[in-house]
This record gives sequence, C-alpha cells and structure tokens, in this order.
Amino acid sequence: METNAPFPFLAMKTFLCSHLVTLRWNGGESVANLEKISAAVASVNAEQKFEKGLQVTIAVGSCDLSGKVSQCWPSGYGYEIYIALDQRWSREVFVPDHLYPDR
Repeated sequence: METNAPFPFLAMKTFLCSHLVTLRWNGGESVANLEKISAAVASVNAEQKFEKGLQVTIAVGSCDLSGKVSQCWPSGYGYEIYIALDQRWSREVFVPDHLYPDR
C-alpha cells in the first residue's frame, strides 16, 4: 500500500499492540516494538532511522511480513516507522501480544 497520507492508519481498521519483533533489511537486523497493525500497514518503534522506500521484513516467530518503509520520524524512544506491507495481515497470519482495536 503506497500512500502519501500523513497517517495512513486513519483510513482502515487498525489495532494497537505491543509485540517485540525483529526488523531485517539487506545486511542488517534490529529488535523493534510492533505498536500498530492493519491489513496493509504496520507501525514499529525502533532505535534507528530507516530511509523511505527501504525493503524490510518484520520477523516474529515463524511469520515474516515484508514491506517498504513509507514514513519514519523521531519519537520519544527512537523512531516511529510506518511499513506498507507487501501482503495483507490478518489474525490468521499471527496475533500480536496485547492486540486491541484502535477505535
């Protein structure tokens, strides 16, 4: 899902969560916290900045969700990163810890 909207979550059903994941990209790996997820976009908080357009994988258990960084900005504890997912997420794919509807 490619979007230029400042907050792509506003247009879709989203869930709040708090789940430690591994972010992987060409030659790198880092632990991050998955904070929001929808069918097409995931939001993670990480300690480092990621460039827009970077292809990343969100690895959690036996599940890998791939996508491209659509937005990244400094937040209170590192960087807030929106990732436009290449495939749709659903609870059948995996259920993050502390999953609650956002609205």
